[in-house]
Amino acid sequence: MSSKNAQKIERLKHNHIGPPLFFLMFSLIAAVITSLLIVGFTMSIQVQERIEAVCASAVSVCRSFNLEDSSEDEVLALMKNSEQAENIFIFDEEGKLITSRGEPTYDDLKVDFLSSDKYSGESFTLYADKEMTDNIITKDGKLDLFSTLSGENFARIKSKLNKDGDVLFNAGFWLEYELENGRRVMTKCSAPIHYMDFRKSYFMGIIAASCMLIPVGFFFINLILSISNQRRMTRLLYTDPVTGGNSWMFFEQNAGKDLTARRNASKLLLIADVTISKYRSYCSFHGADAGDSLLEYTDSVINSQLLSKEYCAHSGKSSFAVFCKCATKEEGEKRIEKMLDELSSKFSREGIAFQAGIYFAEPGLSKDGKRTLNDRLTIPADCFNRASAARATIADENRTAVAVYDDCILKEQLWKHKVEERMEEALRNEEFKVYIQPKYDPKSDELAGGEALVRWINEEDGFIPPGRFIPIFEENGFITKLDDYMISHVAKLQAEWIKTGKKVVPISVNVSRAHFANPELAEHICALVDNYGVPHHYIEIELTESAFFDDKEALLRTVHSLSEKGFEISMDDFGAGYSSLNSLKDLPLDVLKLDAEFFRGENSENRGEIVVSEAITLAKKLNMRIVAEGVEKKEQVEFLAGQGCDMIQGYYYAKPMPAAEYMERLK
Repeated sequence: MSSKNAQKIERLKHNHIGPPLFFLMFSLIAAVITSLLIVGFTMSIQVQERIEAVCASAVSVCRSFNLEDSSEDEVLALMKNSEQAENIFIFDEEGKLITSRGEPTYDDLKVDFLSSDKYSGESFTLYADKEMTDNIITKDGKLDLFSTLSGENFARIKSKLNKDGDVLFNAGFWLEYELENGRRVMTKCSAPIHYMDFRKSYFMGIIAASCMLIPVGFFFINLILSISNQRRMTRLLYTDPVTGGNSWMFFEQNAGKDLTARRNASKLLLIADVTISKYRSYCSFHGADAGDSLLEYTDSVINSQLLSKEYCAHSGKSSFAVFCKCATKEEGEKRIEKMLDELSSKFSREGIAFQAGIYFAEPGLSKDGKRTLNDRLTIPADCFNRASAARATIADENRTAVAVYDDCILKEQLWKHKVEERMEEALRNEEFKVYIQPKYDPKSDELAGGEALVRWINEEDGFIPPGRFIPIFEENGFITKLDDYMISHVAKLQAEWIKTGKKVVPISVNVSRAHFANPELAEHICALVDNYGVPHHYIEIELTESAFFDDKEALLRTVHSLSEKGFEISMDDFGAGYSSLNSLKDLPLDVLKLDAEFFRGENSENRGEIVVSEAITLAKKLNMRIVAEGVEKKEQVEFLAGQGCDMIQGYYYAKPMPAAEYMERLK
C-alpha cells in the first residue's frame, strides 16, 4: 500500500471526533451564554422601566414642595400630610437642611439619571442606599442594571424562581430633585421586582436557546450517525469477504503499529507468507465454492494456532499473512511447521500442499547500544515481500515446506533492484555487447553460421553473465527491448561485413516468448533489419519451444509471416519440453537445434545417440537443417557428422566471442 493510501485508511479508521465535539461544546456554551445575555438584557429593561416608574412617582412627590417663598413650617406641614414620602430631606439653595423626615441612609455614591419621555422625561441624581442590599449603583459610580443582576443578586434571584409572586429583587436608592425655587429634595425610593415581571425575559431566553440548540441537536445526531458509519466502513474494510476473517488492510495497519511500537523489544517478530500450493487446480477440479471453503478452513486453523495479540489475514488469492512473536528463530519456525502440518493433514489426498516463507524482524544494536529495527523493516508490505521471496525458493510445489529468509535472498533482491535501476541506462550506453558463437559444418569444418548472444559489461561490475540478468528482464518485460537491441546490432554488423566484402553467413538472434504477444512482431522485426538494408535470409529468428505454450494461434501467424518475408526460423532447445513433436507438426521451421542435454549424462553415448539419430532423421524428412549445440568432444562431432548433422555449435569449435574476433574468422 502506498503512503497516501495508508494515510487515507488511517484517517478513515480514526473518527476524528475531537473537532466536532469541540464545535458541539462551543455551540452549547454559546447557546447558554446567548440565552443568559438575552434574559439579562430583557430583565435589565424590566428593572429600568420599574425604576423609571418609581422615579416618576418620587418626582411628583418632590414637586409638591415646589412652593415659592414657603416657610419651614409650611414645608413641614406638607411633609406631614404626604403619605408617600416616609424618608425625605429638603435643603435650601445653600445646601442647608431645612427639614427632614426619616433616617438619612443615602451614600456618597451617586449617578446622574435621565428618565424616558414615557415617564417624567427629566434628569435627576440617584444616590446609593446604605441599607439596601440590592443597590443599582456600582462602586465606580455607574448605573449598571445588567451587572446588578449577576453575582450574589442573581444567586438570590435564582433561589426564588420557584416561588411565584415573591419579590425577587428590590432596587433601593435615593432620588435628589432640584425644585424651581432652588431648593433640593432627597427622597428614598424602593422598586420591588416580582417573579411575574421576569417571566417574559425567561421565556425569550428559552426561545433563543431553543433556536440555537435545535440545529446543534441535528448536528449531534448527524455526528453520531457519521461515527457509526465510519466504524461500519472500517469493519467492512478490515474484513475479508471470502474468509470472513481479517483482510490485508487490517494486517498492514496493525502490523505497522506493532513493528514500530516494538522497535526496542527483545522478542523476534515473525512475518510469514502461508500459501496454498496448486490452489487454482483444486478450484478447477472441486469448484469455486470448495476453494472458498478451503480458504475459510485455512484461516480458522491459522487463527487457532495464534496467541493473544497475534493475527493473520487473507493477503492474496491463496496466501495468508501471519504475524506472531517468538523468543528464538527455532521456536518461530516450529510454530509455522506445526501450523502447516495441521493444514496438510486434512488435504493430503487432494494433491495440494501448504508452503510458508518466514521473515524475522530481528532487532539489531544501534550506535547507542539500544536494540532497534531498521526503519524500512517497520513496513509490513516489505516484511511480507521478504517472506514471500523466501517461500518462492521452495522449488517443489507438491511438497509442504517452510523456508526462512536469509542474506542470500536479500542479495538476490538487491541485485534485482540494481539491475532494474540500471537497465535503461545500460541500453542507452550500449553496455550490452554482442557476442557471437560460431556454427561449423562438421563435414568440412568450415564456418557455416553463428548465434548472437548478449553479454553485459560495465565498469562497476565488469562482465555480467546472461544468467544474472536475462531472467530478470523476462520477468519485468524489458527483454523485448533487449531483443530489439540485439536484432538491430546484428543487422548493423551484417551490413558492415557485406559492405567490406567479407564472407557473410546467417546469424541467429533469440526472440523471447514475451515478444510474440505483439501481433505486429513480423513487421516490427522487418523494419529493424531493413533499416540497415540487410537481406532477410542473413538474420535467423530463433525462438524457444516454451513460446509454443502461450498463444499458439498468434505464434503461428507471426512465424508464417516472418517466413514469408524471407527470415529463417529456428527452434532452440528442441527436446527440452513436452510438446516438441506437436510444435514440429504446426510450425514452418527451417532449423532445429538439438538440446545440449542429449549429449550429457550416463546414457548419452547409448540411448542419447539413438534419440539424436532419430531426431536428425525426422528433421531431414521435414526439410529442416539440424544444429547440435553444446558439443564439446571430438567423438560427438564424428557421430553427428556421420548422422548428417548440418552444423555444430559448442566449445569443441569455439566459445562465444566478441563481434570483432568473430569477424576475423569470416576471412
